[in-house]
Amino acid sequence: MELNSLPKLVRFCYGDYIEFPMLRKLRMYWCLKFTTFVSKFMIGDEPQVDPNILRNNSNVDDDLCLFNDKVAFPMLQKLQLNFIGDDKWMNIWHDKLTSNSFGELKYLELEFCSVWSIFPFSIVDRLKKLETMDISYCSKLESIIEPCRLDQSNESSTKFVFPQVSYLRLDSLRKLKSFYPRMHITQWPSLKELRVTKCNNVKIFTLNNLINSQLEIPADEQPLFWFSEDAFPCLEELYTDQDDAEEIFELAKYQESTIN
Repeated sequence: MELNSLPKLVRFCYGDYIEFPMLRKLRMYWCLKFTTFVSKFMIGDEPQVDPNILRNNSNVDDDLCLFNDKVAFPMLQKLQLNFIGDDKWMNIWHDKLTSNSFGELKYLELEFCSVWSIFPFSIVDRLKKLETMDISYCSKLESIIEPCRLDQSNESSTKFVFPQVSYLRLDSLRKLKSFYPRMHITQWPSLKELRVTKCNNVKIFTLNNLINSQLEIPADEQPLFWFSEDAFPCLEELYTDQDDAEEIFELAKYQESTIN
């Protein structure tokens, strides 16, 4: 299904629930007013809310999420969102989705989307089949995964594993600060190609060669990735405009070759 060049489209439908049981590909392009797929409010009756207030509120409004618990895509494999949303928009996914949604997703492309983060903490475990992530020109984007809404003050580190992702591109994300804005590590056992360019507000790599190295860096100053053999065992190609990232990549490969 493709929704293309519909500048006045606000939503797909009004109602309580809709399911697309056989839909495998969804592309939305140039739908600048689109806010949510399914809304419980008629157009014009939506409550007026300030997204800046709701940003740190655990009760995120359904109508500020493109996909909420009123819509299900049990077979969706490819999702492309280009030029979607305006200043009202804040989330792609609600943190409470139907249990059968997005578990088959393999390809995700976001370009010129008005979001502060991409994945709710609660959806990450569903992305076991994701193979491609291509994120670019999202001018408000600050983190890839939004913080868990539970109290994690005593948590030492969270681990995110993307078992099937082989291609990851992050480009022209000028406000990106972190992959996840708390202590964490990521593992990419299948990643072969990594492209990070024009993300100058964050350091791409830090070598994870000290047991307590994360504890020495404040959570809000964490790099995008802690580079280690376990994190990127299959990485073959790195494209970046940060020279120190290239140096860390080469150093890590050299250390691995000397050990082996």
